[in-house]
Amino acid sequence: MEFGIGQTMWDYWLPWDLERNYKLDWITERMFFHSAHPVHWHLVTLERGRKWISDQYKTGIDWEEWRNARPRGKSE
Repeated sequence: MEFGIGQTMWDYWLPWDLERNYKLDWITERMFFHSAHPVHWHLVTLERGRKWISDQYKTGIDWEEWRNARPRGKSE
């Protein structure tokens, strides 16, 4: 299966790819949020998504480091 919207890693890839060419303003107000929940990705699909991104862009990324560097919503 090819990489695409709805596949594992696409929600990391989309903002990462946009950041490469545009300055993004991250919204930290809690108007939009994603509830924390256990990860449901399978390791095979996670690695497939990471490999697709790496192959397409000829780069390696520490996704946890990238994610943790993004602004977080303010807690209420």
